[in-house]
Amino acid sequence: RSLWGNGRGSSTTIIGDVINHGKKDLWSPDKSIHYHATLQKGENTLEAQIGRVLMKSMVQNGGRFDQDHFRSSYIDFMTTPGSHND
Repeated sequence: RSLWGNGRGSSTTIIGDVINHGKKDLWSPDKSIHYHATLQKGENTLEAQIGRVLMKSMVQNGGRFDQDHFRSSYIDFMTTPGSHND
C-alpha cells in the first residue's frame, strides 16, 4: 500500500486517514518538516506513547507479554483519531 492511496482508485490513505489522522500533508516527500513538528513542549513522542501501550497491555495480561493482545492494542491506538499528536 502507498502512503498516498491504496492504488485501487480509493482516496483513502494510510497516512492521514487510517493513522496520523489529518496529517497527510506533513508527510509529503516534497516538504521538509521535522517529524515532531506537531508536538507541544514536553509532550511525549509516538514511541514513548507506544511504550505505554505495551506496558498497559502487559498489565492487563498479568505482567506477561501477549503478542496478539499487544498487536490489537497497538492497532486500536494507532487507528483512533486523537490518540497521539506526533
